[in-house]
Amino acid sequence: MMRLSLSRHRCVSLLPLAAGAVRRLDDFFAVDCLDADECLPADTAALIVRSCMLAGLRQNGLPASVRSVTVVGGAVSADFLDHMCARRVLVTCPGVDDAACEDQAMEVCHDVMAAFGFGRLGARPRNVVNDVLLCDCC
Repeated sequence: MMRLSLSRHRCVSLLPLAAGAVRRLDDFFAVDCLDADECLPADTAALIVRSCMLAGLRQNGLPASVRSVTVVGGAVSADFLDHMCARRVLVTCPGVDDAACEDQAMEVCHDVMAAFGFGRLGARPRNVVNDVLLCDCC
């Protein structure tokens, strides 16, 4: 019997994420939790960060494979948002402060999953900041 093995998008969190959220994301993504000073893997597709990290991410550059950034704990600067729009990277801001808390971390999960078309919100994250990138044709 032949088994089909599909590769999963890599989701990287640069902040502590509740265990339940990691398990839920692991249903759809290859999940890595890294320290903020570690290099992002080249195949990172979804990124979870704190708002205070955005300036550093922009300066150090994001891998070309990044398709969504979920921001925890604050606002997204217009400069970062413009840069992400130009790269066609979806940015979500779920309005939570502590991704280590189970309830708040699940809000983060919903945004990450929806950005890739998973879950009941499929491809329409409810907390998207740059909604100009959303498709209204279907």
